[in-house]
Amino acid sequence: MLARRMRAAVVMALALAGAAQAAEGYTHYANKNWMYVVILPGKVKLVTSKPPMPNHGFAVNLSRRARLWVDAGSTDGETLAQAVDEQVGVWRGAGCVELGRADDRLGGRPAVRLLLRCQAKGETNLQRMVIALAAPVGMNNTAYTVGVSYREHGPKAEADRADALLEDARAGFRFIGEDGSPPLG
Repeated sequence: MLARRMRAAVVMALALAGAAQAAEGYTHYANKNWMYVVILPGKVKLVTSKPPMPNHGFAVNLSRRARLWVDAGSTDGETLAQAVDEQVGVWRGAGCVELGRADDRLGGRPAVRLLLRCQAKGETNLQRMVIALAAPVGMNNTAYTVGVSYREHGPKAEADRADALLEDARAGFRFIGEDGSPPLG
């Protein structure tokens, strides 16, 4: 509980300070294009796209076959359910099957938690993700996704680490105002 309060205090301080620097012992990512920040405990290497590629989010490679990703992108969905169904449709097109969904929260907003099983290159991976819908000022509806992927029958420690990082990213995710002000909503 204390760790969550500390993380929330760090997120708020960064948002209030314009998200300029991360506190020691935390990894910080701020996306002013899509108006969100993510604070992760510890130091992890964030992989982002280089300009002129779109700036949607980041990934953390946990191993050759396990990773976390955080992403924001436009959606045609007008409701959270429609945005989630749109995302599931994309994953189905990549050979995935939905195993379950449940209500959740991301950045203080309603969200949906998904579990998918995906077949690729002779391996079966699990994809766990949390998806929220928001319409930042001046933008259309945007789907925000925090997810992990790992081998279904891979090392338990790898799956546990990925799931723990998913929870850290979900807990450290906040929407920010257009001017870097505190989280919206």
